[in-house]
Amino acid sequence: MEKPPVNPVNKVELPKIEQSVEHFSTSKQEKNIEPEQVHILGSKSDIEKFKEFVSKNENKKDRESIEEFLKESGLENIPNIETHFFFHQHSTSEDGKMVADRLDDKDIFIPENAGWDKERLETWKKISSGEFTPEQAIEHEKERGKPFFWPDYFKTIFEKLHGTNKEVLLVDVKSDSEVYQELVSFFDKENRYWNLIDKSKSYEETCERIANASEFESILQTERENEILENMKTNLLELLKEKPELQKEENLKILFTIGSFHTRLYHEMKKSGNNVSREFQSSPYTFHPRMAVERVIHFKGSEKAKEYMPKILLIWLLKRLNMKYQDISTKVLSRFSDEQTRELFEMYKKSESDDKFRGEAQTWVVEQFKNKN
Repeated sequence: MEKPPVNPVNKVELPKIEQSVEHFSTSKQEKNIEPEQVHILGSKSDIEKFKEFVSKNENKKDRESIEEFLKESGLENIPNIETHFFFHQHSTSEDGKMVADRLDDKDIFIPENAGWDKERLETWKKISSGEFTPEQAIEHEKERGKPFFWPDYFKTIFEKLHGTNKEVLLVDVKSDSEVYQELVSFFDKENRYWNLIDKSKSYEETCERIANASEFESILQTERENEILENMKTNLLELLKEKPELQKEENLKILFTIGSFHTRLYHEMKKSGNNVSREFQSSPYTFHPRMAVERVIHFKGSEKAKEYMPKILLIWLLKRLNMKYQDISTKVLSRFSDEQTRELFEMYKKSESDDKFRGEAQTWVVEQFKNKN
């Protein structure tokens, strides 16, 4: 029997890295669509429009610590609040176990859960009280059309949380949040911004379009984080009013688990005078190259990141060769110069179809690897 043909790109030994997950995907099938169909094109006008939205919704008051907020809100007895951030990847049962292992000495658990609603919060509470088993919780959310994106990850956490009666707070953007709706549109597989690679555009125009889309994502995530910071104060106040016995505790220890992109939350809370600590899934922690560039934009601005846009373009070109996203590491990208990225892009522009591009480009890519060795 003949062996099936091997993808030439997959012959290249690539460094294995942890799986990277997509947050707001609404479809398991990635579709290539025409650029004019993309809801968010990442144009400068898109960016300016959303900056106006952020400015309109920005809390002009100086940020204050959670304890200061609770005191100003009328609470007389306020515990010492300690928040421990665990920044991690969140897709596998192994990732979930790392969260579960950190729950034991915590009083309140805050999981990342964008797009939550009142019933999702009730589901979390029923797991903690023991009313729902992990399987029942996952099935319940699935039946009402709001499944957990990573069931293996969540099930492992649920198994540890089950019957502990720990308090659970959800502080992420809610399902009716305007920011969440924009994020859903932006991360929808059908509107994925890697479809900004348009054969009618030049290499320079394409890099600019990717830069604009990346800046737009940073603005969205910044506003999401701002909402999280506000929700954390108001939702904790609501919990302490509902459970006045918690006000009598000397210390309240919070475990806040969230993706590693969002370290700004830690920095902002620390600047506001909160008692915070942080931990990463591994040390040193290696960000995926695309996320690393997004973080440059997030913390330093888009101008500081423009030199990296060819690498983002290269990621999406390599994906069209059926290379897995999680296998496209910094080491892989470093084998290609910007000029080689331009050459690969021009090859893509001239190709009649993605299939023909793969056939022509895979051999070319393998040659580049050989030349670097």
